[in-house]
Amino acid sequence: MVKAKADNLKKRGEFFSDEYRRQHILFAALMLGGMIFAIWKTFYGSPSLDESFYLTIPHRYSMGDVPFADEWHLSAMTGFLQLPFVWIYTHIFGTEGIILASRIFYVFIHAATTVVIYTRVYKKGILSIAACLLLFIFAPYNIMQLCYNSMGIDLIVLSGILLATANYRSSKAQLIISGVCLAGAVLCCPYFASAYAIYAVCVLARALIKKFSKREHDWIVMSEMFSGRSFLFLTIGVFALSLVFIIFLFTRMSLSKLFESIPYMLSDPEHQSVSLWNKLMSYNNNFANFDAFLKASPKGLPPMRIPFIVYLVCFVAVLIERSLKNGKRRVVELIFVVLTAVTAMYSAILVVLLLTEPQMYGGIGTKVLIAPLIPIALAAYALSENRPKGMFAAIFIPALTIHDGFIYIAYAYYVMLFVLILDKKRMQHRQFYLAVTAAVSIATLILLVPDLGNMLMFPLFFIGLTSYILCEKKDRELYAAVFLPGILYTFCIHMGSNQVFNVISMAFTVVNVASCLFLAQLISELSAGADKQSFAVWTRRTAAVLAVLAVVFQLGLEVYSKATEVFLDSKPPELTAQIPSGPAKGIKASPGSASYQTWLLKSVEPYSTEEPGNILFMTTSTVQYLAVGNGKFPYGTYSAWLSGENNTSFDRLKSYFKLNPEKTPKYIYLPKSSGWDKNYILPQLRGMGYSVEETDSAYMLKKLG
Repeated sequence: MVKAKADNLKKRGEFFSDEYRRQHILFAALMLGGMIFAIWKTFYGSPSLDESFYLTIPHRYSMGDVPFADEWHLSAMTGFLQLPFVWIYTHIFGTEGIILASRIFYVFIHAATTVVIYTRVYKKGILSIAACLLLFIFAPYNIMQLCYNSMGIDLIVLSGILLATANYRSSKAQLIISGVCLAGAVLCCPYFASAYAIYAVCVLARALIKKFSKREHDWIVMSEMFSGRSFLFLTIGVFALSLVFIIFLFTRMSLSKLFESIPYMLSDPEHQSVSLWNKLMSYNNNFANFDAFLKASPKGLPPMRIPFIVYLVCFVAVLIERSLKNGKRRVVELIFVVLTAVTAMYSAILVVLLLTEPQMYGGIGTKVLIAPLIPIALAAYALSENRPKGMFAAIFIPALTIHDGFIYIAYAYYVMLFVLILDKKRMQHRQFYLAVTAAVSIATLILLVPDLGNMLMFPLFFIGLTSYILCEKKDRELYAAVFLPGILYTFCIHMGSNQVFNVISMAFTVVNVASCLFLAQLISELSAGADKQSFAVWTRRTAAVLAVLAVVFQLGLEVYSKATEVFLDSKPPELTAQIPSGPAKGIKASPGSASYQTWLLKSVEPYSTEEPGNILFMTTSTVQYLAVGNGKFPYGTYSAWLSGENNTSFDRLKSYFKLNPEKTPKYIYLPKSSGWDKNYILPQLRGMGYSVEETDSAYMLKKLG
């Protein structure tokens, strides 16, 4: 206990020392400017269907509803994290102006997260400020709102940074908070629970290695981060938030209700159930369209997947062959070299033959031109005497085609990786590798300039990976707690989304934070280089400047994107009409969007004189649920997000009311402008006991009796 207090006092003393005073002042000034900029932006842009939907989930929970039983959208658990703000705000102010207020609240929560992260990583110097700003300035889809996207990123970064920078012998509270953040991230993206499972496996592996191995190992898994003590306190945090969520859940619903409802949630037509293999391949298709290439069989030749599967089995064997005796090891490596040559040559033959069959080749795309390089990359990694840690993560990622010209950039990075892996003196040449990587990142960002958004968060991955490989003093904990989980998150979020690379690239924001910190370490080592010859100094400085320029360029693009782009609305100078009342009160929108918001408010005015009761808005608009009244009209729907105005959604509604008869709506609002088949829907509703009142713009239905 005494030692823990002493450590904490020492850390506080270091943070407030003169050495970092100017850096802290710079960070504070930039954060203050960033917050003013962000708050300015919150006033612009009519709320989209997505943004108002994010608030409907905690709003209905504040009226007694619960995930799974009442709310069927796959993001239902996220509303639990938003509930405290929405409950407090609606009990004080109602829903008037709640969208603008929640935007501003997001800015402060996002800023607080960034400040906490800075206090953990400030020793990395100026680039620690850049890492924090990269996180703070970016908002997924330029929607400044607490939601499963924004909260997922913040919580994963915060959890990883707290875990990576903890004093594993004394920092109980920090590890517990890390666990709480991890549990929160899982509520935002349930597939990310795999990160906790992987962590548990690593903890077990470390324990077994320490028990049965007599040698000392420098593997990442042997870090104190994977000790039983660290795992225990992180798990306490995970289970603390999980317990609160379980109490919230089962004080409002039964276990049998949960099992009844889950199949209906998973039948969401916008998120059809897809096998893990198909999701893996669709993830890869965003990068290289490799699945189609594996199945292609031009001229009747066997498809590529047959030799490739055999090759991958051998690749795994080579990764573990160092435990074998020399004779057996040489046999395994010889077989692997032969298979590498065969696989690379056969894939090259298939690519050439596909070029002669335009119809088949057109379905695969130009991205598979890089396919023959993949087995060569795997072989270079597996057979290297000093395997660069983390290189395996780079095998498929750089094959991404986010622009027609990116294939050539990918080739350049691959060639550099091959040379780097085979270069036994790579540490003496690392400034050249960093310069090439920086050029790749800058070129990619230039390609993205016409179409920014989430995709601009991808290119710094290259710098992060190269920097980590080339650092002599590797921050293994940061790599294992932030960088790798960030890459895992790109796949986990893809598993639960239909937004493909838009959402995958967004998740690389987590990786960016670690990338900047790895770069800071590498530049520090380059600056301390022993070779003081002018040429060596000049090349090191040039490489460092290029890499920093890439970071600054991305920061600039993030600022530009936030300043000029508004999700599904016009640019800020064209947003001249202020919304006068309702949930979006105070927000400036285009005249057309503002008029639409006013029309939505008028559509709910007739209900102001009605008795309380469940209500259903049969429209893809979601803001009306926030506008219709605060607590008087509970949600009479499986979700404010109906997944389309079609018969499938109507069938889901009927299933929902059959399972939850108490949620049957007393009132139904059906706009004439909606896409429903009125000739089918209206007779169905009349048969269910509803009277129909027709207005100029809608059918207003009320339950009889």
